[in-house]
Amino acid sequence: MSTRRYRALLAGGLIVVLGGCAAAWYWFAVRDDDEPRKQPPPAVADQTQTFQLELEGLPFTFDYPKDFAQATPPEGVLWIAGISPNDVIDVRKIEELEFSTQGLKKVIGPRLRGRDDLTVTASGVEPVGDFEALVFSVTTESSTPLSSTLVFFSTGGATWQLECQSQATNQAAMEAACAGAMDSLRPA
Repeated sequence: MSTRRYRALLAGGLIVVLGGCAAAWYWFAVRDDDEPRKQPPPAVADQTQTFQLELEGLPFTFDYPKDFAQATPPEGVLWIAGISPNDVIDVRKIEELEFSTQGLKKVIGPRLRGRDDLTVTASGVEPVGDFEALVFSVTTESSTPLSSTLVFFSTGGATWQLECQSQATNQAAMEAACAGAMDSLRPA
């Protein structure tokens, strides 16, 4: 074996050993799993933040996870935040009119069912926070298949959509975030 090859193998082995030592040091020294927690975990309220927009007279609010990052919303979206570009909660103003839930069924249902880019998997009227809302579960087939919960409700002279969208890898986290947002939806 050449000296150059021997040195390369030795250097590679040293990197593996040092990397393993660093991982072991983290696992046992930094992670500190063996000791009981010194403080109780933070309350759920400490883990959320409240949706607020700088729009005059925005008629509702809801809570979402504190670790969600806000992003610049695309056209037609008023606000968006999430854990990745495909795993988000967003808010849209759909109409400058208020509809009853029966009216929403007549207006929104055909719009969604008429779209070729999504499949409606479930729909119904249900209480969402302090509102009665029309809720759709939809899937979108694209390069990244997505699942969404679309919540339509009317308040403050307009109709709104709260959307929770996720890809399969983050579906559980997004479903929990969406449930929290829907449970906390209330008039402003």
